[in-house]
Amino acid sequence: MNTWVQHARDRAAIVFNSILGIILAFIGQRAPEKFTQVTKLRVTFSAALLFSFVYASPSFAQEFDPDDTIIVYGGFGYLDGEQQPWLHDLIRRGSDGRSKYVGLGSSLQRDVRSAAQRDLSDSDFSRWTSYPIIYSSTDLLNAHKIKSGSESLSTRDAFSSFGRAYLLVFSGGFEHDARYTQVQDGGLVFAYSAVGVSATLVDLKGGNEILLSATHMGILGVQEDARKLNALNSDEETVGRFAQIYREGAAGAMSSLAKLARSSNPKSISKAWDVYAVTGGFVPDREVSKFAAELFDWTPAAEFGSFCQPLNYCDPSSQACKAMLGYLTTATSEVLSKSGYRVLPPLSWQNQAQKSSSIALRTLSLPSSGLPDIVQSAQVNYDPKQATVKVVPVLAAATVTAGISKDGTFSADAYSAVTVLQAARTDTGACDTVIEEFGLGKMSQATVTDSARHNDSVTDLSGQQLITLRAIRESVLSTEGIPQ
Repeated sequence: MNTWVQHARDRAAIVFNSILGIILAFIGQRAPEKFTQVTKLRVTFSAALLFSFVYASPSFAQEFDPDDTIIVYGGFGYLDGEQQPWLHDLIRRGSDGRSKYVGLGSSLQRDVRSAAQRDLSDSDFSRWTSYPIIYSSTDLLNAHKIKSGSESLSTRDAFSSFGRAYLLVFSGGFEHDARYTQVQDGGLVFAYSAVGVSATLVDLKGGNEILLSATHMGILGVQEDARKLNALNSDEETVGRFAQIYREGAAGAMSSLAKLARSSNPKSISKAWDVYAVTGGFVPDREVSKFAAELFDWTPAAEFGSFCQPLNYCDPSSQACKAMLGYLTTATSEVLSKSGYRVLPPLSWQNQAQKSSSIALRTLSLPSSGLPDIVQSAQVNYDPKQATVKVVPVLAAATVTAGISKDGTFSADAYSAVTVLQAARTDTGACDTVIEEFGLGKMSQATVTDSARHNDSVTDLSGQQLITLRAIRESVLSTEGIPQ
């Protein structure tokens, strides 16, 4: 690493240490003894629940039979064009049966399906089903023949013969695209695209409940000469980036879901199950948080209100503020998924003014379903109320520290973010009834540097926002001490 870059990071670390006590004081006011560590009792309790995450009725465990259960591949689904416009254009098929970007969309679906067939082994879901994942009607008829010993006259009859059918589907919940210009050697433009992808197992015959779910956040940055800005801004260039990161996001979510499926045993499910939902984000009203609040058009506030539906203090017209919430909630969902938790897909990031009831049941369209004549779409229950633990990531501080090389030629500005995960166990019947509050893991800090020729360097407001967003993501993903 260049010396001046390291010096900038060192200065950022000093700033971080100087404000650490202030942040700890804020956390202590929220829950005096609960945010510095997770108590032994809670660790023991969480560990006992960790491998029994599956939601079901009390009789689920007694009734469950892998010989009577199939898993149907649903492909990449979409909810609407408002939250995921690029995914929508990639995979939504019009009346002619083609998507807007038919080549890239078909390639995305094909590549994700091939990755699932290659990377998801039968052993990953061996506790859940006695049959290979159903990718086609032929697979379904073969499963029926194995079960019954006889041929089925139709796929519908074969499907009906199984008592349980689970849908394996990928969906997007977060999508962000922005760019900034840095005046350097004639000008450079940096473009960053980010998505959140969830891999989910949905109970098709049992109330559309999400049984297992894992989320991964993908991000891709490219740079281009400012004279080629029009090419960088073209729809063809942008949709190509999104196709790539949706593919990578699906792979990451798939890996976490497979890990969760292997560690979960549906035969030993009891009423003691845990489900996590990341319900929003927050920037506290503290001096060390002022830069973050101003940068992202957030009105500082002392409290975020309910864990079930945290208050949104964003300027309603600010896309940067919505992006900050998207980065916080999606990265938090990813770090919990990688820690082996069952985490509901974070869908409420873009419009937190929505009531939870309005996002409870959403129609997930499935243009590449393995059984298109049976499962073309699915009503999925995303209601965060069903989660026993609600998590709110807090952007406790953000700073920018200027650094200059000894000869004055280069600058290396260090953008740092400090995050902490606050959580509450709640009553699922009365969502706002908090049983206990606690911290998930330790406070985390990450720094991203922006290097350029000092005399020519100008990083605009969009650049400051994007670099800080990257620091936020890195800070959340590097959270240590989350109980495994």
